[in-house]
Amino acid sequence: MKYSKIPIISIFLFLIFCNSTTVLNAQIYINFAKYEESKQPAIKAELKKYAIKTGLEQQKEVLSGLLRPEIKCWHFTIFASYFQKAFNAVMLEKSKSIWADLADWDWELTDFDKMFNEGYYDFQALDFDKNGKADLFLIPSIFFGPSFGLIAYGYIDGKISHLFDKAGYIVTLKKEGKNIILQFETTIIEDTETNVLETVIFNLNSKKLRYDNKLYYATQCELPKTSKILFFETTDSICLRSDKTVNDSIRGEEWYNYGGLGTKTLRGNVLALCPKNAKGYLIAEENNYAFVAMSPETPFIASSMQHGMENSRFDEELNEMIFEPNPKPYLCGWVEKKYLKLSPELKLNKNNKKP
Repeated sequence: MKYSKIPIISIFLFLIFCNSTTVLNAQIYINFAKYEESKQPAIKAELKKYAIKTGLEQQKEVLSGLLRPEIKCWHFTIFASYFQKAFNAVMLEKSKSIWADLADWDWELTDFDKMFNEGYYDFQALDFDKNGKADLFLIPSIFFGPSFGLIAYGYIDGKISHLFDKAGYIVTLKKEGKNIILQFETTIIEDTETNVLETVIFNLNSKKLRYDNKLYYATQCELPKTSKILFFETTDSICLRSDKTVNDSIRGEEWYNYGGLGTKTLRGNVLALCPKNAKGYLIAEENNYAFVAMSPETPFIASSMQHGMENSRFDEELNEMIFEPNPKPYLCGWVEKKYLKLSPELKLNKNNKKP
């Protein structure tokens, strides 16, 4: 298996509206960026350009939006600790009956400022369109390991919504055209995990924030040197691979006991098995191979790409843990071009996280 240094490449993809039956999403952003400690000061400086102190009314709005007994928001107390005055006001406005509904939450206010005062990021309320109201909240937190990371909340369709909370760092924060792009890379704790990149975009024209996509790609994956964008569907079941070779060798489980070998594969360099008629984005072509991002809606036959910071549940019927990332990711890798049928008017449903 060939290993190569992962470069930073950015592909900003503008999709065309075709017609009422084949309308494509307006845009999707794909960027393979890696954490570099030397670039973090510049990212922190960029964050400060948008940072504001939220007013009491917005703080009350946030707390009221999260204080829903029917949905236990475990991060409510974190916001409450930062918005203490607003918290007191919201509690006075709420009916006393809400305390009975919240009795089983088992929560209490904590001085999070002291807990995280040595964190790499501060609590940030970011106002991207400079209208005096925060669009995105970033909260420093500690995760398994211990590992430093962030909790992210933002306004989706006017409602405060959870975006992600994981160990890791912001690796992209920049204005590109009328979009402000923030990308977060999840920390890899165990060598066989995959890279996870989450992208949030604020559009300055619509003045709306959206969760754009989540990308999975193997740590040993060869990334393309050139880029373009085409839509395709598969003409047969295919193998998604980490490089431009056919390697179907079988390795014993003991192979993964050694560090530095990269993301686990099903066999050889096979990351996932995709069915016939699966859809995706063709991002680059090199000789007989194409680098692709498979649609989150793909019903994968099998996949080895996962990360311990993602969601999972125990299935009693199968008697095993089931991997359930939310939202579903685009799985990225190499496939043989002969199995792809280009479809310029193909309809792809972006799997945005629903608030």
